[in-house]
Parts: sequence; C-alpha cells; structure tokens
Amino acid sequence: MNTSPLEVSKALSEALSGSEHKVIALSGKWGAGKTFLWRSIKNDYVDSLNITAFGAKNIDDIKRKLLQECMRNGSRGKINFHETLASALGEISKKFIGLNVSEAALIALPKLVKNKIIVIDDIERKNTSLEIDSILGFINEYTEQYGCRFLLILNTDKIQDKKIWYDLHEKVVDKEVVFNPSPEDCFNTAATGFDAPFMKAAKDFFCQQKIQNIRIIRKTLTAISQIFSKQSDLPEKAYELYVPTLAFIGVCHFRGFSHEITLDYIANQTFSAENKNQGDNKEWNTIINKLAVRRDKLTEATLDFFKFGLVAHEDIKTVLEPLKANIKRIDFRTDFESFMMDIDWDPDLPDGAVLEYIENLKSNVYELEPDQLSKIYAVLCQHTLSDAAEQLVSAWLKSADEDPKVYSRLEYFRAEGAPKRLQEFKAALPPPPEKVATLLEVIENVLSSDDLTQKMVNILSSASQSDYEQLLRSLSKKNLKNVVELHFRLGSKKDESHWLLAVASFIAACKSISQNSPDSRLGKILHRELHSRNI
Repeated sequence: MNTSPLEVSKALSEALSGSEHKVIALSGKWGAGKTFLWRSIKNDYVDSLNITAFGAKNIDDIKRKLLQECMRNGSRGKINFHETLASALGEISKKFIGLNVSEAALIALPKLVKNKIIVIDDIERKNTSLEIDSILGFINEYTEQYGCRFLLILNTDKIQDKKIWYDLHEKVVDKEVVFNPSPEDCFNTAATGFDAPFMKAAKDFFCQQKIQNIRIIRKTLTAISQIFSKQSDLPEKAYELYVPTLAFIGVCHFRGFSHEITLDYIANQTFSAENKNQGDNKEWNTIINKLAVRRDKLTEATLDFFKFGLVAHEDIKTVLEPLKANIKRIDFRTDFESFMMDIDWDPDLPDGAVLEYIENLKSNVYELEPDQLSKIYAVLCQHTLSDAAEQLVSAWLKSADEDPKVYSRLEYFRAEGAPKRLQEFKAALPPPPEKVATLLEVIENVLSSDDLTQKMVNILSSASQSDYEQLLRSLSKKNLKNVVELHFRLGSKKDESHWLLAVASFIAACKSISQNSPDSRLGKILHRELHSRNI
C-alpha cells in the first residue's frame, strides 16, 4: 500500500501534537524522502532537536551531537542555551569537583533537552560498537525522567541486523508511521526546482521502473540536464526516444536498481560485436533488451559522461540534429494528412480553420512533395478556395527557384493533373550536369558493390600511370591497403578489358614510385607488395 506525503505528514503531525506517544517511528525505504517530509513540517516544532546517529560509536557520541544541536538552536534563539547551561554547570560544580567542561556539559544535557522533541535519523548507520541496548536505555531514560519525546527516522530496508528494528519496535516505539510513497510522489518530490523540457519523459520512465529513491532520481535528472545542456529546441519525441536510455544508465550508475547492472556491461552488450550476447547474466541481458537501450553516439557519450564526467556535446549534436529534422518532417506530414482528412470528411470543419492552416502552411510549404502540393491544390479548388491554392503554388515555386536540387525532386513526378504553373516549371528545368566520378570514387564503388556504370568503366579504361601515381600518393593507410589489394586481386581474376588496362597502369605506377622514391615509406611499401608477388 502506498502512503502519500500529505497523508503521512498529517499522521505524523497528529502523533507529535498529542502527548500520549513518547516514541514515534517514521519508517520506510532508504531515499524515499522521510527526512525531506520531516523537514516540511519541522517549523511547526521549533524546539525540536535534530541529530543523526551516523557513525556514533557510543551513547556519549549521541549526547555530544545533541549538545551541539542545543548550541545551534541557542545561536538561532530557539532556546536560552547559555543561560540554561550556565545554571546547570553552576549546580554541577558544587557537587562534582574535578570534572572537565566537556564532561560537565554532558551531565548538564538533561536540563538542556528537558521536555523537548528529539529527532534521531540514520539509526541503522550507527557504528557497530554502539549496542542497541544502549540506545534503548538512553531513550527510556530521557522519556521517563526528563519528559523528552523521540522521533526515530528509520530506513527499514537498510537495517542489516533485524534485531535492531525488532527491539526498537517492540520495546520503545509507541507509534509507527510508515512512509511508502508512490513512484509518482517520489518523482514529484525529487523534481522540485527542475524546469526542463524532458521532465515528462523522465517521469514516465521513473514511474514505470517504480524508482522510489528521490536522491537517485534527483542525481539522474541533474545528469540528464547536463547532457542536454547544449542542445536546444528538441521536440518532445526526441526526449521520448532518448530519456529512457539516459535515465536507465544514470540509475545503474547510482545503483538504484536491485540488479546492479554495471556501465561496462551495458557498453559491452550495446556496442561490442565480440561481447554481444556472450555475457553470462541472462537477467541483465533481458533488462537491456526490454528497455531497448539505443545504440548510437548519444548513448556512448552518456556512458562516457558517467565514467569520466565530461559531456561530448558535438557527438550528441550529430545524433540529435538529424533526428530533430526528421521528427519535424514527420510531424509536418502527419499534420498535412490530418488536414486532408478533415477537409475531405469533416462536415463541421469551418472555413476559418481551413484558411488558418493554409496561412501557417505558406512558411514551410516547400516541405510538401510535388504530388502533395497537387493534391491540396485540387482539394482547395473544389472548395472554391482557388486564391489560397494559387498562393501555395506561388510560395512553393519561389522556394523551388532557390533550390539547387529541385530537379531531383521533380525528376520522377508525373505532372498530369498538377497545377499548370508546376507543370510549366518542370518542363522548363534543364537537367543538371552529370557529376564526373574520380578514379578513387570508382574504386570505392567496386569495393562496396562491384557495380559499374559505363562511365565508370570508361574511367578505369582511360586511367593512366600518372593518374595512379597521383592517386597512390594521396591515399591514407586504410585506403592505400584496400586499393593495392583490390588491384592485385582483380588483376589475377578479372578478364574484362577495362580492368586489364587499369591494373597495367596501376602496376606501372607502383614500379615508378618504388624506383624513383625508394627511400620513402610509400616506395618501400609498394616495393614490398610487388616483390611478394614476383612482379
């Protein structure tokens, strides 16, 4: 059963306001916001003393923490600390000669805390040398003899020695208030102060994964904010696609999942072809696959961010900028199809809505393909909106005039039934000059597909020794290896005349470089390759 922050704060206030409960326990999972909840109502109990048991080795450590809290409250004017302490020390000095100030102050503590609410957090994080019986005795003494009341804030899931909770619960706790907030409540608490466009996508993830640790949620949100800090105007869809992956990696890094997947494991399963599906943790593999962790530079940059603390903003941009453009195109086409459905089938569609859409469409009408332009033109003319239709055509043609690639947009467009001006525009377009491929581009095409056009065949046939010398001197390590091995391989297997001519020019170029530049790295490499083949 989930208990909301409002319900629990109300129940806790009621328990603290009454006098019948001397020891109250606020219990729940670690990180769920118990301390945060107490702080939200703390001002209603101005005389409360708040300490943590973290690291306390003995009961005197607890008392010293209380004494320090009394001093802080005294400096804030909540209690008359100095007057009370002076009075207490005066009485003690008459009875106990030879005590140092520290010891005397501890003896004076009961008078300082009398009738106050003492809040102890993190009892489960005390030092093991501090026995639970000492805590029980301290609580019993200060409630019975000095009128104190206690609020114990307990992370019950982190208590390794269950006897601690059993003894507290059975022997001193009068009232327990269990705080078990829903994942949504935890997210809302953690997200306080955040104003980021990815929050909806983040909330969906944390709620679906039932994450209740507000510290981990907040740390992860901070990390995502840093990762996206240099990326502007991202559409909601981009966040929907990437925030689950980023949040998953963040929660893994901060150890917010019980399965404790490591970042190295995620990286190996996501990016390493050798290690993929070879991990022996089937549970982890299932989780990674179920969450569909994305495999691109943004995920890689996120893993590096959590490992090294640096954000590769440019790498992230190379992923998100094309995605932004693609999402924009998809949204545009979706809106267009929706409008076309409305204008065709909605009997209640007002003319004002049609004209408003057309007006908004003008600024980016060139996003329409020619067939879409023809379609909306015909529909508008049918609805006696010829002027609006012509305005769209004019806006489209104006952009087309400035587009160097417009020929490719219209090359396969069937102009029959299209607006007359669009037909005339296409008819008047001259075909673009055909790009002449370089020798390297032809060779790269062979390496990738082995598919040659006649013009590529002609380039190979006409390639001279000089062309190959120039090419070989321009190549980097990887390209040089590929080009050399391709020519020697095809020279022994291909009987096409263009390859015979090309390989002959290639070998002549290799010999020329190895003979004329024998001391250069390139000359030595080519000599080695020729010699190994007895050429």
